[in-house]
Amino acid sequence: MPDVETIPHPNLEVLEDRWLHKVMVFIQSFHHRPLMFNRAALLLLFGGIFALWQMIAPSVALAATLVFIAAVLLDLLVLWILPRRGISFGPIAPQLLTMLLPRLAVTALSLLIAVWQPTAALW
Repeated sequence: MPDVETIPHPNLEVLEDRWLHKVMVFIQSFHHRPLMFNRAALLLLFGGIFALWQMIAPSVALAATLVFIAAVLLDLLVLWILPRRGISFGPIAPQLLTMLLPRLAVTALSLLIAVWQPTAALW
C-alpha cells in the first residue's frame, strides 16, 4: 500500500476560480449579513419589479408584483417551518436567494414578453 504522501492530491485552488464557486460563495454571504440588510434588499427587489412592470404594463403591475411577493413569502414560510419540523437545510437567507433566482428569471421572461406583446401581459 502506498504511503499517503506519495498519492498525488488534486489542485483544489482551480475550483475557487470557477464561476459556480463564486456564485455559491456570494449566495452563502447573505447568511452573514445583518437581517435588516436582507430585508432592505428584498424590499428594493420588490420595488424594482413593480417599477419595471409599471413602465411596461401598468395595468398588471400591482397584480404581478403581488404574485411575486406572495411566492417569496410562501418560500420564506416553508424555509422557516423546516427547522421546526426537524428537516433543516441550513440558514434561510442563502436558500431564499437560491429560490429567488428562478423566479427572477421567469419574471424577466414575462417582462420581455410584455414588451413585445403588451396584450399578453393581461392573460
